[in-house]
Amino acid sequence: VVNDGGLAVSRYTALLGSAPTWRGEHPELGTRAALFGLSNSLIELVGPIPDAPEAEGMRQLLASRGEGLYALAFATDDAAQCSKALRERGVRAAPPESGEARGSDGAVRSYRTVELSARGTRGVNVLAVERSGASALRGSAPEAAAAVHALDHVVVRTSQPEAALGLYGKGLGV
Repeated sequence: VVNDGGLAVSRYTALLGSAPTWRGEHPELGTRAALFGLSNSLIELVGPIPDAPEAEGMRQLLASRGEGLYALAFATDDAAQCSKALRERGVRAAPPESGEARGSDGAVRSYRTVELSARGTRGVNVLAVERSGASALRGSAPEAAAAVHALDHVVVRTSQPEAALGLYGKGLGV
């Protein structure tokens, strides 16, 4: 989550060596977003639209915690099946919720998310996201040789490694 989407996009463009592959809004959330596509992942920057009442929760989050990582989202081809499978493995997961995003080009794309219980994830927001056309959001490979092409790894810092292994290993199959 970021306070100033324009500034964050400029910084991530310089850091990653390529421009966002998608920019737009989540009207029902009152947010603007930009996606940076890598070959194996997406990095999404999200910030509140000024004066959008729907984004009050995000503004409060930013005021209390500041900018930074808000959630880990894993791709799924079928949100309903993912939710069911997670629950069968003992992971507290909500039923899928539908959402829409409107691109800066006016095109609307839909998605479905499965939110995991914050208690079960030890306070980390973890989602599974079903997106039609997700590969198109990644765009084509960056032309610049120095551009970031893929995400190598994610570091999870925890004081309880067994709980993390249970969630990410047994629960999510990572």
